[in-house]
Amino acid sequence: MAQQRYADAVALCAKQMAPGAAAACTLAACHARLEAKARSWLQQVPASERTRLLGQCRSLGIDLATPRAGASAPPRPPKKPETAEEKCERDPMACQY
Repeated sequence: MAQQRYADAVALCAKQMAPGAAAACTLAACHARLEAKARSWLQQVPASERTRLLGQCRSLGIDLATPRAGASAPPRPPKKPETAEEKCERDPMACQY
């Protein structure tokens, strides 16, 4: 990476990533504009290093902090049960005794 041969670094990381090299591999992928690889390797980066790495990639035009288009969204919280008053407002016929 010191010689700015990012594509070679990415190829080496994809073949066999050395232990502890996830941050360097992620950064190389950002330099090579390979967002999918950067995202997958980012998961292996220790949490203490992620913020710095996210900033470096963002400065290169790769935003790994936001979910990709088409990525699954976080699940919605369950709806609260409907109260009797809400049920009556929604369907007045349900309140007739």
